[in-house]
Amino acid sequence: MDSIKSHENSFPYKLYDMLQDADSKEAIAWTEHGDSFRILDRQLLSNVLPKYFDFNSVTNFIKQLDVWDFSKLESDQAFCCYKNEVNNIETIR
Repeated sequence: MDSIKSHENSFPYKLYDMLQDADSKEAIAWTEHGDSFRILDRQLLSNVLPKYFDFNSVTNFIKQLDVWDFSKLESDQAFCCYKNEVNNIETIR
């Protein structure tokens, strides 16, 4: 039971929950194909992160994306797009 609980507390589960939360959609959202996501507003994201993680730093969030093998697909001044090629995040739930 503890292993299930710790698995559900892992970064990918929390990320999925954040992406599903309507309150987060101005900060971070799925792309139109649903196989990747975009950071839309770094400042808003730093306000949303503490609801799911033990930090509010976007830099820490991006480091966690790296740890979990997410790759940056595109980037410009407005947003960054990330995807995990190994594990489809939508299959978590």
